[in-house]
Amino acid sequence: MFRFLHAADLHLGAPFKGVRQSSNDVVNAALREATYDAFEQMIRLSIERQVAFVVIAGDVFNQADQNLRARLTFQAGMRRLDEAGIRSFVIHGNHDPLGQAGLALPDSCHTFPAKASQPEIVEIDGKAVASVYGVSFGKAAVTANLARRYPKRTAAERDLFRLALLHGNVGGKEGHDNYAPCSLEDLAARDFDYWALGHVHTREALGSGEPMAVYAGALQGLSPRETGSHGCVLVEVEGGKLVGPPRFQDVDVIRWSQETLDIAEFPSWDDLIEAAGNCFDEVRRRADGRHALVRLELTGRGPLHEQLDASQQSELEEVLRERFGRETPFCWLESLQVNTQPELDLQALRDSPDCAGALLRCADELLAAPQGLETVRAELAELFSAPSGRVGGRKLPALADDDLRELLSQAAVAAVDLLHREARG
Repeated sequence: MFRFLHAADLHLGAPFKGVRQSSNDVVNAALREATYDAFEQMIRLSIERQVAFVVIAGDVFNQADQNLRARLTFQAGMRRLDEAGIRSFVIHGNHDPLGQAGLALPDSCHTFPAKASQPEIVEIDGKAVASVYGVSFGKAAVTANLARRYPKRTAAERDLFRLALLHGNVGGKEGHDNYAPCSLEDLAARDFDYWALGHVHTREALGSGEPMAVYAGALQGLSPRETGSHGCVLVEVEGGKLVGPPRFQDVDVIRWSQETLDIAEFPSWDDLIEAAGNCFDEVRRRADGRHALVRLELTGRGPLHEQLDASQQSELEEVLRERFGRETPFCWLESLQVNTQPELDLQALRDSPDCAGALLRCADELLAAPQGLETVRAELAELFSAPSGRVGGRKLPALADDDLRELLSQAAVAAVDLLHREARG
C-alpha cells in the first residue's frame, strides 16, 4: 500500500483579487503570506503522512514571469520533499507555462514537458507500483484537447497504478477559461486509474468514479467567489487500486465568506451592529481556527435604508472592523455592499395616480413588453459604447437580459424613493 498527495493551483505569490489595502497591518501581512503559508502546510502534510510522491497539476506560480520569492519557496519545498524521500511530479498551466528558466530542482522532482512523453515509474522497495504521466502548457492559452495526447495502458503497465496530471477544463465548466478542453469520455478512453486535475479552483470529484477524476482545487482561496475550505487531496492505493475515495485535506490559512443581512429585521443601528457581530462569530466558528475575510451584503427594505448613504456606509464599515476585526485569528470585514431598498408599499404606489405610480407602471411595461429591453438598450447605447473611468478606461461590459431587468427594477425603485424624499423635504 502507498499514498500520494495531489495538489494544484498553488499560485505562489498571488495577491488576493479585488481586495483593497487594509487599515490593519496584521490583515495585510496575512494576505501577503497566505499562498506561501498554505504551501508550507502542504509540504508538512506530505511529510507527516509519509506519502510516496506528490503531484502538482499546474499553476504553481501566478504568472509566467515568476517572482523570485515564489521560485525560491517552491525550490525549498521540493528539496524538503526530496530529503524526506518523497518524489514529486509537476506540470505547468496557463498561468505559468514553460519557457522561463527557473531555479534548479532536485532530481526527485520531475517537470513534464509540453508534449506527450514517457511515463515516470514509481518504485517502492525496488518494485514498480505506479506510472505517472503529464503534459505541461507550452504557452498561456492552450486550446487543444491535451487529454487525447495521453497513451492508453500498455502490457507493461498491467499491474501498475496509472496516474495522469492534467491542467484544463473538463466538461466545459462555466466561469473558467476553456483551456485544454476535454470531456469525461476523453479521460475514460485513456484507461488511467486517477486523473489529477488542475485549473478549477473548487475541489470536486467528477463523474461516478470511473475514471476517478479529481479537481484538488486551489491551495488557498484568493477571491470572494472562492469561499469555503481549500487545500489538497490524499489518495491511498493498494494492489494497484484505490482504497476508498480521495480525502480532501484543508491547508488554507484564510477563509472567504459571503454573508447577507436583511435590514427589514433591524429597526435600529444597534440591532444591525449586533446582528453583524453574531454573523462574524458564526463565520469565525466555520473558519475552524483560520483567519476569515467577510464580504457582507445588506439587502431588503427597512427604516435604515434612508441613512445608508455613502458616508454612513463607510462609517459602518469602520465600526464593524473596529469592534469585530481585532481578535486573532481575525474575522475581517473585507467590504460592505449595500443593496437595500426604501420602506415603500410599491403595490399601493403602482395603483396611485401620481408621478411615482406612473413611473413604476412605465418600468413594468418596459419589463413586460417583448421589445422593452431593446428599448432600454438603445437608450443606454452611448453609455456602453464609450470608455468608462470606473473600469480603467475600458468599455462597460454588455448586460445579460436578467441583469438588465434587475437594474431597471432597482432604478425605478430608487427614482420613486427620491421623489418621496423630495416630497417630504
